[in-house]
Amino acid sequence: MISVIVPIYNVAPYIEECLTSITRQTYTDLEVLLIDDCGTDSSMQIAEAFCKSCSGNIRFKIIHHSLNRGLSAARNTGIEAATGDFISFVDSDDYLDPHFFERLMKECNDSLMVVSAPMAVRDEEITVYRPDWIASKSKIITPDKFAEYFLLEKVCHTAWGKIVRRSLYEQVRFREGRNNEDTLFNLDAIQFIEAQDLPIRVVTECLYFYRQRENSICFAKNDDINIQSINNLDEVIEKCKVIHPELVGDLQKKQIRTLYRSIFYALETTRDFRAYIWECNKLKQYNIRLIDQLQLPNMSHYSRIFRRFPAIYWIYYRIATHSHKS
Repeated sequence: MISVIVPIYNVAPYIEECLTSITRQTYTDLEVLLIDDCGTDSSMQIAEAFCKSCSGNIRFKIIHHSLNRGLSAARNTGIEAATGDFISFVDSDDYLDPHFFERLMKECNDSLMVVSAPMAVRDEEITVYRPDWIASKSKIITPDKFAEYFLLEKVCHTAWGKIVRRSLYEQVRFREGRNNEDTLFNLDAIQFIEAQDLPIRVVTECLYFYRQRENSICFAKNDDINIQSINNLDEVIEKCKVIHPELVGDLQKKQIRTLYRSIFYALETTRDFRAYIWECNKLKQYNIRLIDQLQLPNMSHYSRIFRRFPAIYWIYYRIATHSHKS
């Protein structure tokens, strides 16, 4: 049996589609755990009415938090209540292909987890989310390669979009009170997974539909979230210096790209100037040659002329952009 954990928080326009996609699965040995994380809209009323009207073999259970505790806590609550041999997370604004669980269970016999690539849904337009995550044929990742594939995001590294043996979640939980929790979970899981004999399988099909919306945690351009993500990468890099030093260079490049995207988003919006300065100063820890090697648009110009004076660049960029638009 698969325990399907669905944290629910302020997703009233999407929750029914999510739950409907679960009831339409061709694999039906499921228990669905709905975790009420105390939102402020009608999500739970919709979910409760859906469960009452639902018939069939799939079992629904609603678990209520007494106060809002966040996504990681909601996932951990679901793990504690799960009784299935496998666990799968579905974000409550996303939905599944009808064959999602059937296809992944076909690969699970000797696997620790089975991973699918997602499709992206934005304003009802559906596209491939990450083309580089789509394998031309089913792929087997040995436990010693977990850190490389998941920390460097060579496959879908998120909590959703996969089925995982419950034994992993009995050893590792999501860190509560932190954003970018999937990266930290993968970091914490490395040593347990590397001690296993079971491989990770990646299927070729895109069977999970990931909804990108402006006010979701994952898609929001938020200063605190950006800074936490960058700080989380610091933690990943420091730990990998000890356990996987061969990954450090690529992880540093990943952090540079994260800083770059955040800095230039700041220049084009009204984001907090102090967060922008923090990110610019953070970028200074990296050698300018390494930054130039990545050939990021506009970054070489930034690095050579305004690297030492980010505040001046902030003013210059706005003047130049405004003049160009005029």
